[in-house]
Amino acid sequence: MTDCQGWISLHRKFLDWEWYTDINTCHLFTYCLLKANHIHKKWRGIDIGRGQFITSLDSLSKDTGLSVMKIRTAINKLESTNELTSKASNKSRLITVVNYDLYQGINKQDNKQVTSEQQTDNKQITTTNNENNNNNENNDNKISDFDEFWNFYGKIGNKQQAIKSFKKTLKLGVNYETIINGVRKYQNYCKAIGQEQRFIKHASTWLNNRGWDDDYTIYEQSAPKHESNHQRAKKALGLA
Repeated sequence: MTDCQGWISLHRKFLDWEWYTDINTCHLFTYCLLKANHIHKKWRGIDIGRGQFITSLDSLSKDTGLSVMKIRTAINKLESTNELTSKASNKSRLITVVNYDLYQGINKQDNKQVTSEQQTDNKQITTTNNENNNNNENNDNKISDFDEFWNFYGKIGNKQQAIKSFKKTLKLGVNYETIINGVRKYQNYCKAIGQEQRFIKHASTWLNNRGWDDDYTIYEQSAPKHESNHQRAKKALGLA
């Protein structure tokens, strides 16, 4: 639940913000500024403070027009520079705009107060070269979505081919959660039939064959009882 009444204020120095030319990240951050509560509220027993709102990756994707993959990447970038914090639970995600008060504008104040507010704004938005270097190091240390997939799959096959297949899959509009859930089902199936390591599909092959769409339980249930696990595994993988 969010409070969408009222307004926000953006200083012209926003044009110098490091993520301003990153269209997806800037779009998501602006959306968060507009979506965040400007007063403290409660929703289903959850305290939602000023500058916070409850959402989900799917809701963010629907409201911004960005894919879940792009939302996830933008959140990582904004967290790395301390613009947002994102705390996920089983069914929702709490987004906090770290310096929310900076975007609530100024009413009738003297010039000294206005100047002080603008200087604070500039310090929050403009980073030094050293800070940029630190941010770049932080981004390098963050595991990419592909690397997360690659590790989760078990690093099976040629990595470069897997990267190409992974990018191709995302271009088809398949979201990251669908891929990971598909891998999990495939792994559970392999364990259930005692499949040998050498018969596990290469990651690129699994992606190219749209493995996330497979119903692995069908193979297991339809296999003749007299067949060995080894024979059933080969049939399931199309090797028999």
